[in-house]
Amino acid sequence: MVSADDAIVFEDTPADRTTWRSIMRREYRRGNTLSLCMLDLHPSLIRRVRRVGQGGYRLLQGLGLVLLVPVAGRGYAYRALHRICLGAGLLTGLFGLRYEQYMHERPDLDKVHYPSE
Repeated sequence: MVSADDAIVFEDTPADRTTWRSIMRREYRRGNTLSLCMLDLHPSLIRRVRRVGQGGYRLLQGLGLVLLVPVAGRGYAYRALHRICLGAGLLTGLFGLRYEQYMHERPDLDKVHYPSE
C-alpha cells in the first residue's frame, strides 16, 4: 500500500445513506458485527458477560439522553438513538442474530460516476 498526500479521491454517497434511519441502521449493524466477531474470535463466558454489560450500558446511556432531549435539543435525540442502536446491536449479536443491512440493496451501475483520469 502506498499513500500520496496530493492524491485526489472521489467517493459518492447515495442520498438514502445519509438519513437518520440509514445511519442508525448502520450503527446497529456495527454493534451486531462487533459481537459476532467477538463470538468467533473469543467465545469465552467472561467476554460474553462483558459484552452484555457494554450493550446494556449503551442502552441505558441512550435512554438517559432521551430524557434530556426536551431541554437540550435535537442533537441529544441523535446521540440517544445512536447509543440505543449500538447497544441493541451488541446484544443481538451475542445471540447469533446476524443483521444484513445491505443484503437487499443493488447499486444502479448506470448511475455510478467514475472521474476521468
